[in-house]
Amino acid sequence: MNAFTFDAAENENRKEYPAESLRRGLNNHFAANGEQLQVNQLYQLKEPRFDCRGAPISRTYVYKILLTDNARHSRSKYSQLYRNLAWEVDRNSIDLEKFKLGCKLFEGYHCFKHFVRLKADEVNSTCHQLLARSP
Repeated sequence: MNAFTFDAAENENRKEYPAESLRRGLNNHFAANGEQLQVNQLYQLKEPRFDCRGAPISRTYVYKILLTDNARHSRSKYSQLYRNLAWEVDRNSIDLEKFKLGCKLFEGYHCFKHFVRLKADEVNSTCHQLLARSP
């Protein structure tokens, strides 16, 4: 999941913390505890009942593929850097030109209504843009 909401305090008379301070604090906490999470942006919400999963403005998903000489025994600096952040694929096991052509099939606007949970009275869903970039 790329978004979540939380209350920074338990009561209405709480001290407000600047979003940037919370972001840095969360990232320090995650790093100190070996978590592979990073908060890139943090916003204070005007509407306290906002549901980030049910009503987002946009969503972004990034899938990374790291081409290596031998994916099972890779020792490159990139494989260490992207460990658990990218799929390692042996470059000899993939036809890169076909892969690039396949990526082009995903460029443009696509309707993802079958991938979301709609409310019973909701009949329409918005089609969103999917951009696939090849190397």
